Amino acid sequence: MPHNHLQDALAYLHTLYATYEAQGITITGSRMPLTQYANFAAMKYLLFLANQDRVITDAETNFINNCLQQSATTQTMERFLQQFSISFSGAADSLLALLAALVRVDLQGSGVEGSISLLWLETIAQMGTQFSLNTAGKVEPQQQIVQNSMMQQLSRYRDAAMRGCRRPELEKAVFIPADFNAEKPPIPAEKEAVVDDAEITEAPTETLDELLAQLHQLVGLQNVKDELESLIHLLRIRTIRQERGLPLPQTSLHMVFSGNPGTGKTTVARLLSKIYARLGVLKKGHLIEADRATLVSGYVGQTAIKTKKVVEKAMGGVLFIDEAYSLYRGGEDSFGLEAIDTLVKGIEDHRDDLVVILAGYSKEMALFLTANSGLASRFPNQIEFPDYTGAELLAITRSIAKSKGYRLDDACAMPLVAFFNRRQSENAAENGNGRMARNTLEKAILNQSKRLVADADAALDLLLPGDFELE
Repeated sequence: MPHNHLQDALAYLHTLYATYEAQGITITGSRMPLTQYANFAAMKYLLFLANQDRVITDAETNFINNCLQQSATTQTMERFLQQFSISFSGAADSLLALLAALVRVDLQGSGVEGSISLLWLETIAQMGTQFSLNTAGKVEPQQQIVQNSMMQQLSRYRDAAMRGCRRPELEKAVFIPADFNAEKPPIPAEKEAVVDDAEITEAPTETLDELLAQLHQLVGLQNVKDELESLIHLLRIRTIRQERGLPLPQTSLHMVFSGNPGTGKTTVARLLSKIYARLGVLKKGHLIEADRATLVSGYVGQTAIKTKKVVEKAMGGVLFIDEAYSLYRGGEDSFGLEAIDTLVKGIEDHRDDLVVILAGYSKEMALFLTANSGLASRFPNQIEFPDYTGAELLAITRSIAKSKGYRLDDACAMPLVAFFNRRQSENAAENGNGRMARNTLEKAILNQSKRLVADADAALDLLLPGDFELE
C-alpha cells in the first residue's frame, strides 16, 4: 500500500466511520463519537511509535498531521503524550476498542462488500510501516518489534471474534472503489487558547452507594479512607440538620492531598467530586484537573485572567491542582503569586459552589501553604497518602491486569512482592508507586507478546514470571 493509497484508505475509512456513527455505532466505554475516537486511537498509536526514542520530531508531527487531517504543533503532540501517558498497552487498548466496534459492524452487515475490520487492520499496519519510512528512512528494529507485537494482538482479537462466522466475503478486506475521490477538508489552523485544555472528569452517573463502594475497594490507603469517611458522615448529619431547620456548622471542604506520585491522589479526588455531588454539596460534581501551565501565563496581567477562567470552569465541582507547590517558586515569582492570590479570592467568592484540592509532595506542600497568608487557613483538611507496600502493589498489578484481560500466574506473586519492596525502599518518590505497578505490567505484556510468537499454543491471557523484568 503506497503512501497515496494509505491516504485514500484513511479517507475512505473516515467516510465509513461517519456512516456507522449516524447508524448509532459507538465505542464501548467511551463517550467519543466513532470518527473522533478513530483519530484519537490512531494518534495514540503513532505517538507511541514516535516516542520510542523519547523525542517527537517535526517530521513525525507532519506525518501524523497528514494522516489525521489536523494541524497540531510538535509542542501540542508532546502535551498530548504527557496528558495520556501513552504506553504500549494504552495504545493497544484504544486500537482494540475501535477494532471491536468494526468487528460488530462486519458481523451485523457493513453495507459494503468485504470486511471493514480487515481493511482497517491492513491500514493500521501500513500506517506504522510508512511512519517509520517517512520519518526515519527505514524501519528501526525496536519499532518493528513493537509494530509486529501490536498487529499480532489486534489480529488475534479479530480471529477470535470472527471464529464461527461462515461468511466468505468477510475473509477479504473491503475494496476501495476505483471512483472514490474523497475531497479532503482543509486543515484548520491551531488556535491559541486563553486557557490550556484541562482534563475534565464528568459529573456522576453512579449512585452514592456505588461511589462509596469504589472508594473502599481501592487498594491500601486505609488512613485516607478513614478521614474521608469521617468527613462524609459529617456532611450527612449536616444535611439532616438542614432538613430539620437546625443551625449548620461551618465546614470547609477544601483539601491538601500530600504524598509521593502514584499514591492515588487523583483517583481519590475524582471519586470525591462525585460523592460530594451525590451528597448535595456540589451542584454538578465534575472535576477539573489543572497545574501551573493551566493557571499561569507568561505575560503580565494575564495570569489572573487565566486562573479566573479555570475557577469559573470548575464552578459546581472540584478544581484539582496537581503539583500545586510549583505555583510558588519564591517571592520573585510574581506570576505564580498572582495565580495564588486569584485562587484564594475565587475560593472566598465561591465558597458554596467550589471545592479546591491541592496535591503534591509533602514537604513542598507544607512550604507552599506559607506563600499566602490566607492559604493555610482555607485548607484545614490535610491528608497524607502513604507509599504502597509490595503486597499492595501486587494487588494493584493484578487489578490492572484483570481490567486488560490478563491474569498473573501464581508463581509471579513472591518475586513481584520482593521486587516492589526493594524498589520502594530504594526510592519510593521516584519509582512512582502505582505507576511503577502499571509500567511493570506493561513491560510484561510486551514481553509476553514476544514469547507468544514462538509458542502459538500458550494461553493469551496468562503472564508468567519470566515475562516480568525484575532486575
